[in-house]
Amino acid sequence: MEWIGIVAKWYFMLLLLGIVCFPITKKIFGTFFLDFAYPFSKIIAILLLSYAMFVGGTIKMLPFTQFSLFFLIGLLVFVNGFLFLHDKKREERFSTPLIVFEEFLFIASLLFLAFVRGQEPSIRGLEKFMDFGFMQSILRSKYFPPLDMWLSGDPLNPAGYPINYYYFGHLAGSILIRLCIIPSAVGYNLILATIFALAITQVFSITTTMVFQYFSTIKHFVLSTYSFV
Repeated sequence: MEWIGIVAKWYFMLLLLGIVCFPITKKIFGTFFLDFAYPFSKIIAILLLSYAMFVGGTIKMLPFTQFSLFFLIGLLVFVNGFLFLHDKKREERFSTPLIVFEEFLFIASLLFLAFVRGQEPSIRGLEKFMDFGFMQSILRSKYFPPLDMWLSGDPLNPAGYPINYYYFGHLAGSILIRLCIIPSAVGYNLILATIFALAITQVFSITTTMVFQYFSTIKHFVLSTYSFV
């Protein structure tokens, strides 16, 4: 049952990131969603953190360390705290039961695919081996771009060559692995489970909002027609 503890650590890190970036998510998407786009706050946090780390690591200002990541999270806390304190409508249309249900849906989805992957966790098939190799290169790097795992043994250039391929998604996964301090092979499978859980909750959020708006439109039309008659 050790895997439950690892998944719990991973989940609480995602929960923390989601809560931190909920104000900016609400600021951007809040008017379009019944739940203020809460299920999107986790991915917004991951994207902002990953981009900041990518820029800082590429210009050699921030080494890819846990300290740098928590420093960037601190900046996100500051920005989102400012937005939260200046949000005059933070109590309006706030559907706590819906958000709580979405969080439980995320947990269930994460646990489900983590359990499924745990039955056959080997990293093979399609591009899994290459993806994992790139993540390993990123985790071994201090700055970016990381070294290409395929071209690291060239006798003409013993220092190796940088990755000449898109690796932002690999970096995002590597950031979560570094924050949680878990084995990269375990983290890779949890990344797959996280993508699944994010997709489930975000589709639920979009569908719920569309259904609510549809029936609200019908209700408004019926009431308008009745009052006119």
